[in-house]
Amino acid sequence: MKSIIILTYLIVSSLTLTAQSRRNKDVNYAEKADSLSKVLKQERKINEGKILEYNSRINFLEREIRKYDSTYSITQSELKVVLNQSVVQQGKLESKEQYIARLENELANAYANQSVRIGNKYWMSQNLNVTTFRNGDPIYEVKSNDEWMNAAERKQPAWCYYENLAKNGAKYGKLYNWYAITDPRGLAPKGWKIPTLNDWDTLFTVIGGIDEAALKMKNENGWEANGNGTNETGFSALPGGYRDQNGIFYFPGIRGFWWTSSEQNQYNAMCLYSDYYFNNFYKSYNNKKCGLSVRCIRE
Repeated sequence: MKSIIILTYLIVSSLTLTAQSRRNKDVNYAEKADSLSKVLKQERKINEGKILEYNSRINFLEREIRKYDSTYSITQSELKVVLNQSVVQQGKLESKEQYIARLENELANAYANQSVRIGNKYWMSQNLNVTTFRNGDPIYEVKSNDEWMNAAERKQPAWCYYENLAKNGAKYGKLYNWYAITDPRGLAPKGWKIPTLNDWDTLFTVIGGIDEAALKMKNENGWEANGNGTNETGFSALPGGYRDQNGIFYFPGIRGFWWTSSEQNQYNAMCLYSDYYFNNFYKSYNNKKCGLSVRCIRE
């Protein structure tokens, strides 16, 4: 009887130790899994940080410039550290002017990463998509036909998305009236400018002439009826259409229109456009109240 009790005790003890060992292993595996999960999350976070689109960076810089520039005195209460009209950034004290200058330089560099060299000039490889002037002042966003016409009558700088849909901004950028183009506060980011008609002519000459320019400048997809180009220049032109002086939208997927800074007369300004059906660019003009795409060239 005693031997049976001892044997039973040994068996129970063994089972208990085995169960405990399994529990310890389970805890160990759980800890390893948790640790691995944290590592993977951290790596994912790092990778996500590395692949942030330049547009996100540009938008952030524009917001910061706007925040610390014309409304600086108002936003002082929002700053974590304020001392003698200065802000602490990246561990050092900077004046307001120094901070804005650094942000503008970072913004210019961000746009440089979205540019392509054609001949000896750098052009943005996307349509302009800014909501503020160079000094940080906001540009009026229009969301209806009446608003568009009213802004034009006042000669007020304005922008819109094609068909007033934000999703079109990611593809085509924004459409601007010519009053935004010529506003003295500067539509183009620091280090860039709105190209003149001569700047466009130089580009066409470099790539072999205006008659085949569209073929070499149009994106490889995005144009109706397979009217795409080779995009060998990297210009990546897309058919963003335009908005007329009455606020009506035309030609998405069919034509792209780009302002120049060259004026034709008091009512019209010079522009360029390309069509899905042809391989050439066209010089034309449009009413200053219209909304067209914008490409910038490095100063």
